[in-house]
Amino acid sequence: MEVTRTRQQSNSQQTTIGEELKAAINTLFAFIKTAYPHFLKDQDVQLSKRLWAVQLHGYAIERIENAASLMLDRHPSFPPTIGEFKKLLAELNVAKPEHEYIPRLPPPEANDSKAREQLDKIMAMLR
Repeated sequence: MEVTRTRQQSNSQQTTIGEELKAAINTLFAFIKTAYPHFLKDQDVQLSKRLWAVQLHGYAIERIENAASLMLDRHPSFPPTIGEFKKLLAELNVAKPEHEYIPRLPPPEANDSKAREQLDKIMAMLR
């Protein structure tokens, strides 16, 4: 029973994340279409949106929006491809999704006596 409940919660979270990403992609495409009137003129819009959603899955929505706000400065004449948009994310020092939530180790505890002991050994080797 617990496994089923956990799976349902996970699916619910994925649906919410998917809906948020879908809304962000729709907003992004509306922005790009307004800024670049010929964007996707002869292409399948839904297929393009799916590709962008797959490629941007895992990036925080706020970070996608930040990259979009700088897009016109970096690409004034033509809309960026998905690859160029991802490069823009990287240029903005945006972490890749797989690196975004890395747990960090706590700093080592300071031990003055051990540090002094090791420093004495180093100094002895230098003599």
